[in-house]
Amino acid sequence: MTADRSRPALTLDAGQLDRNFPFFLKVDAQLRVLAMGPSLRKLLPQRCVGSPYRNHVRVVQPTEPASLAGWQTHAGGLVVLHGVDRADVVLRGTVEALGDDGLIFLVNPVVGNFEDLRELGLSLRDYALHDSLAATLRSAGGAAPSRLVEQLRTMLEMGESGVLYAGAGGEVLHLNRSMREMLGIDDSRVAGLTLDAIDRHLGETLAPEEKVREPVSALLDAILKDDGASEPRRHSCTIRLVSPRHVTLRMSLVLTAGRDLLLYLRDITSEAEVNRMKSEFLSTAAHELRTPLASIFGFAELMLARKMSESQQREVLGTIHRQSQLLINLINELLDLSRIEARQGKDFHRQLCRVGTIVDSTIRGLLIKNDRRQVKLHLPHGAECIMVDPEKTQQALLNVLSNAFKYSPDGGDIALSTVLREGDGDRQVGIRVTDQGMGMTGEQLARVFERFWRADPSGSIPGTGLGMSLVKEIVELQEGRVQIESMPHQGTTVTLWFPLTTDFVLSRPSDMSGQDGPD
Repeated sequence: MTADRSRPALTLDAGQLDRNFPFFLKVDAQLRVLAMGPSLRKLLPQRCVGSPYRNHVRVVQPTEPASLAGWQTHAGGLVVLHGVDRADVVLRGTVEALGDDGLIFLVNPVVGNFEDLRELGLSLRDYALHDSLAATLRSAGGAAPSRLVEQLRTMLEMGESGVLYAGAGGEVLHLNRSMREMLGIDDSRVAGLTLDAIDRHLGETLAPEEKVREPVSALLDAILKDDGASEPRRHSCTIRLVSPRHVTLRMSLVLTAGRDLLLYLRDITSEAEVNRMKSEFLSTAAHELRTPLASIFGFAELMLARKMSESQQREVLGTIHRQSQLLINLINELLDLSRIEARQGKDFHRQLCRVGTIVDSTIRGLLIKNDRRQVKLHLPHGAECIMVDPEKTQQALLNVLSNAFKYSPDGGDIALSTVLREGDGDRQVGIRVTDQGMGMTGEQLARVFERFWRADPSGSIPGTGLGMSLVKEIVELQEGRVQIESMPHQGTTVTLWFPLTTDFVLSRPSDMSGQDGPD
């Protein structure tokens, strides 16, 4: 692909002249004014179509020719014009011959800074879309242009989106830092790059399932098929790359009025993942809510439609009660999770707590029906203090213990212990729960914090799939971390790590012996 292939030739009708050269001056063979650009008309309001151009501007350079033939010898050369009625108007540019039909002066006002612009009654909108104001200012020879160019370059380099600017021939004129990082292009390869090379590079790094292997070419073809005028035209698409990293990008290509090309890449990997998770969450949440509701509705309808014995009624009512409790638990956990995320820990009432006290309160609230197993305790660090919300922390630990019982259907010990670790100058205490249950594979372990996800998809193990999501939110909002280790059929170990508070020590209670023993 070359950037200018199959492009229609640029023709300069009145509309295109206004858009592309807003300060142009067009004269006929007798050197009378035919037209002025819209921005030049602001500078020379006393214009008169059909009058000699000398009534409006004075030629400073070159030595003014007296006829069209004389001007034609200067075609393509530099011209400097001054306003006749406005001495502050200085125009600089080139003159082009229109055959025997006349001349066109393609000029810009000479200004040194933005104050000069305002004094002339102009703004940035008075310049053509493809113009660089810095280039215009540079013609004044002042210090302001270099500062402006540097500011623009800095903004491009600091931006998180990738920006590539290419000339009409496909040569890459600028490639910012983010674009180089997204595409994995080393700085040493930037010099001499073309849009063709960028397109080939993209094709080599696209995900295998992508249909378009030359995305830039496809976008350019779409732009060239537009029937619109010569104003900037834009087309966009989404692509996925696998190198230098897996990433989803929103790619936009802009064809400017001056036939230059602007390629823009925005990393939307996080947005795409959030959208995927939102869709999965809504689908799963609807299913999880519908299941108990359908059961409640069905059995209630059955009781209304049929006469039942007292024992049958109690059985049906028991089912309705269980399903109602499941529905209540699901809604409560959803509300808890939503509230914790929305408040970001602002409603946590953190205080200095002994680890042993939190464990003791949690164990007392643990109730697993029809399970005689007890939690084996080993708390050598039970007197250590952490700054947490005791109620929220007990809720997190209770979720972990409940999972240990539920996912150990064949029995086995449930152990709870405390451990210490140090790293980067910080000391942390961990509350560790270990079971001998079904365990998880590496793939399952990677999804353990996803909402509504459960290691056992059969539905034989009760639960909402929100428990570990709550655990993660509660612990991390208190500067802690959740660590999980698991092997299939060998059990799971979950450790809740919290920063250890050392500036205040509570005396060790007499009943906190730290010895093994049942609850």
